Amino acid sequence: MPRRARPGRHKKLPLRIARLRRGSGREKRRGRSRSVRGFLQGLTTQLVERLEGLQRELLEAVERMDRAREEREEAWRREEAEKRESEAAARARERALASAREAAIVSYMEKIIGRRVDTVET
Repeated sequence: MPRRARPGRHKKLPLRIARLRRGSGREKRRGRSRSVRGFLQGLTTQLVERLEGLQRELLEAVERMDRAREEREEAWRREEAEKRESEAAARARERALASAREAAIVSYMEKIIGRRVDTVET
């Protein structure tokens, strides 16, 4: 009993002609290989772009943190300078008060004694 061709299908062709029509197995493998290669190249490209983006974001974050650290250090330096200046001003006021106090004491002593008192400057 001969095989009937299914509707929409071609009659069975001799092997040589069928290969010409469908392409040889090597060509199919090459086609699949090209397809897989293209797919993998696309994935590789996406991966490289994603990694570059992540690296860029990391560098930006590091730069932001560096700027913030530098700003904090600069603010700390300003505060320390202001603190040193205010401490120096306080020391100067203390010296002035001590000098005025000593002068007042010497003046009272001279009044009481009735003669000039020699003081030693330090």
